[in-house]
Amino acid sequence: MIIQKAGRVGFHLLLLAIPTYFFWSALGYEPRARLVPMLVSATVIALLLVVIVGECRKAEVPESGQAEEPSLGGDALQVAIISSWALLFFFVVYLVGFLIGALVFFVFFLALSGKTSWLMAVSGAAILVGLIWGIFVKILGLELFAGILFGAATPSF
Repeated sequence: MIIQKAGRVGFHLLLLAIPTYFFWSALGYEPRARLVPMLVSATVIALLLVVIVGECRKAEVPESGQAEEPSLGGDALQVAIISSWALLFFFVVYLVGFLIGALVFFVFFLALSGKTSWLMAVSGAAILVGLIWGIFVKILGLELFAGILFGAATPSF
């Protein structure tokens, strides 16, 4: 169990090197060009640090006193569920555009998969979409994909 814990912490420390490198390299960009890479990198670094601290604080043995055996079937099901949610997100964004699609997707994702109340799901999704709109549309002046139902040309794959 200790080896597995050390392996997970080591893996997350290796992952931490990637956003740290992107943050460091963004320091050499022009001031407007460095905003998004630094913002994304800093967020990923903070989240990875939370994961690493959580891994270090985990109990060694579950309360029942016996170590649980990982089940391959449960992991495969989890991967299938996560992949389905990701595909659904891309499909919704492709149909109705990024802002509306993100709002709709995150409301349903938080309410169904996150098991939160509908009020919390709508509030959280609205805050997230508001941040996306503020950063990309207002601050950076970018035009987000409008979706094929609202007249946008299909993106080139």
